[in-house]
Amino acid sequence: MAESLRRSKLLQAMTYFATRTTHCGKAKLYWLLYLLDFRVYGATSLPVTGLEYYASADGPVPLALEDELASPDQDFVQQFQLNNLVLSNGCRLLSLHARGPFDPTLFTQLERRDLDLLGRVLADCTADRIEERRFLPTEPWRQTYELSEREFALIDYRLATPGDSLALDAVTVAGVQVLRPVPGGR
Repeated sequence: MAESLRRSKLLQAMTYFATRTTHCGKAKLYWLLYLLDFRVYGATSLPVTGLEYYASADGPVPLALEDELASPDQDFVQQFQLNNLVLSNGCRLLSLHARGPFDPTLFTQLERRDLDLLGRVLADCTADRIEERRFLPTEPWRQTYELSEREFALIDYRLATPGDSLALDAVTVAGVQVLRPVPGGR
């Protein structure tokens, strides 16, 4: 039941951002979902969508959603139309068009507040401009990306907890560099 609620919240959050912002391509959508999840997690210790985000040079990437955009599930296809656009500068943009209206009833008051805040403040921003804004007390994506020696290190939600900056250490597990919390480290 919790997973189906998170899935519904994910699709509805995407609907919200697709209908309330401009330039809502894949990178901007990833930033908005990441900021929503990490802001709410910082206040409640529970993310909205339950997605796991990975640090890349361009920002946070939810790899499960990345895979789904390549091969969408049926509920996704019913909710969204994906459009591949080529911009005047030659860049490609995957644009999301919601087929239905946003349903706010799935979200708590805090979640709706953060959806609204992000949707309003970042409505006209492009993905690269979002990176420059500060919406979290610490920046878990940047912290993870800079500490990791590899692309796509998992971003720990606990980095979003205010006043509890989690110290991380890079270790190698089974030949792969990963970040892990340092016990007692702050």
